[in-house]
Amino acid sequence: MSSGMAKFTLLLVDDEPAVIDMLEAILSEEGYVIHTAGSGEEALDSMRGRRIDAALLDMHLPGMNGLDLLKEVKKLYPPCPGDYPNGSRWCRGSCRGHEKRSR
Repeated sequence: MSSGMAKFTLLLVDDEPAVIDMLEAILSEEGYVIHTAGSGEEALDSMRGRRIDAALLDMHLPGMNGLDLLKEVKKLYPPCPGDYPNGSRWCRGSCRGHEKRSR
């Protein structure tokens, strides 16, 4: 990222610390500001009062799943794009788009 640009803030949510550690290392090295959480509830708590530009969410979280979390993130930050892993690949799109594919 160019030093003259505003820093882009990402929220990483995964219940596997190794995944969070890897993504955080790579993305912070590229200049992103990273916030992390191990559950949906923890993510919502850590988001309050912070600017989040995008979220990377695990679909299979303890408690609140990734799809429910994405819905809550979009309520708090309507323009915030969200990506979430589905098995071994990352899916992009809105909650509605994922729900249609899941049926």
